[in-house]
Amino acid sequence: MIQSFQNNKNDLNKTIVNIHLQHGGGTFICNIASKFYGDTIKRQHNCNLLGTGPGDVVVTKSCEEQTKHRFFGFERGFETYEFCPKHVDYLFIMRNPLNRMNSLLMDPRSNVPVDEVLKNIETKNWEMKKYYNGWYTSWFRYKKNGVGHGLMVFDNIAVRYFSNNSSILHKPLNTIDYNDFLVAKKNVEQVKYICTLEKIFTKTSSHHNSHSSSQLSEKYKEFLIRQNVFDLYLYSIASNRCNVNNIDHIFSKKK
Repeated sequence: MIQSFQNNKNDLNKTIVNIHLQHGGGTFICNIASKFYGDTIKRQHNCNLLGTGPGDVVVTKSCEEQTKHRFFGFERGFETYEFCPKHVDYLFIMRNPLNRMNSLLMDPRSNVPVDEVLKNIETKNWEMKKYYNGWYTSWFRYKKNGVGHGLMVFDNIAVRYFSNNSSILHKPLNTIDYNDFLVAKKNVEQVKYICTLEKIFTKTSSHHNSHSSSQLSEKYKEFLIRQNVFDLYLYSIASNRCNVNNIDHIFSKKK
């Protein structure tokens, strides 16, 4: 993949913003980008700016602010008016939703038992206070006025991210509907560079650190499919629009 990036010599002038769903390959993309833009883009974890990471206090990024950087990661949902496809070029690599959720649940940094997480999702019970300690599991919390990032990963996170609407982004669990999906779909269609993680790795024969072993029962797999049907629709759109060679052009930008 890197060799194919080096073979392209296009000079792209617009800012590239990598939209990163947690456990969706954003670290992989950040590491590749740093080989072409320099290590300074690793200013924060996953090339995020201050305020664009999942655990950060949100610092709203205007369209003008986004154009001031050559490349950065956006690892949280867009608040209202933050989605700026006329000003920057967005890159979105979408991982199969089931694979991404399984990866999160299997992450060795998490001390929350899988069955307990899924039972709490199913019953809409997010009072998991005994697991609040620790940087990684703290964002499983239920926020007072909406859904925290840890909950979004199990409930149509892509639709929430791409709504470009704070009221949809922070909707309570189990309330994302078809109209929300249509809003997100319209915005996804404006993303310039889009693909699936699975197609990129098929081309490159790369092996992502995916925590691929699964303890998900068939019952919970079926539950998560039903729970995330709109994200699965977006995944099919990303797969159909994917042109891996077009993704390669991003990293041909001259330093």
